[in-house]
Amino acid sequence: EALRQQLFEPLTHFGIIFSALVHDVGHPGCSNALLVSKNDDLALKYRMRSVAEQNSIDMVWHTFMGDAYKELRSAIFTNEQELRHFRKLVVHCVIA
Repeated sequence: EALRQQLFEPLTHFGIIFSALVHDVGHPGCSNALLVSKNDDLALKYRMRSVAEQNSIDMVWHTFMGDAYKELRSAIFTNEQELRHFRKLVVHCVIA
């Protein structure tokens, strides 16, 4: 029942939509396999795992946590627990 409530909770819905919107931010235009095979700086930075996806998350999160989005964040999260839940959800959705 707790999982069912979480799945239908507005913050979760927004997190899923947000994840879809940011999934390819900063995508280098080639596959992770190519980045890894070329020992690209991004591949090295992300230890050869989900390279483009981790880069997207980092770019978006850095921007999203900036001062320009403070009011938006305050409208989305009411506490630190919600922020952690949202970030975890975004990471899982983008990496998946």
